[in-house]
Amino acid sequence: MFRNTSLGYDHDLFIFLPEFRIHIATGGAKLPVYMLNLTINNFLIYSHFEQEHLYNFEIERNKKLEEIVYAPERLLNESFESDEYTRTFDKFAKQGFFSFDKTNISDPYNKSFHLVSFPTDRKNSIPKDNQFSDLRENKVLLDRNGILIDQIIEEINTLKFDPKPLYY
Repeated sequence: MFRNTSLGYDHDLFIFLPEFRIHIATGGAKLPVYMLNLTINNFLIYSHFEQEHLYNFEIERNKKLEEIVYAPERLLNESFESDEYTRTFDKFAKQGFFSFDKTNISDPYNKSFHLVSFPTDRKNSIPKDNQFSDLRENKVLLDRNGILIDQIIEEINTLKFDPKPLYY
């Protein structure tokens, strides 16, 4: 039976891959429980945040945020503050994560996400120490559970700054 506790909640998902660290703010998306469990039960997350004081990457923001987020938000809320919106995404980017947000938070079934903030030095955003040597197993878990992040990885590699679907 599919039990979902994600609807209406903005969960933070963390995906550790050999090439990248990815943060996804779910924005109330309807997610299967196994996706939430991948983050909750992932020892890499706890290891990372125990050492977060070691990370302080230079970051950039998506060049299309005005078009994707800011302009639509200002139509709904004149007092919308872009710095308030990006604060958490910037925090994770400074820790080496490519930080994504749900593009359409009004629709829990929409699976589009856009890159918000990211480390400028992509080659050095993954620590070289041994505790992250099992990152390939993380990708195996994603694949086994049918979570396809190929579009997200393509966005990281190309930086076209367009919303991409996350398949689950």
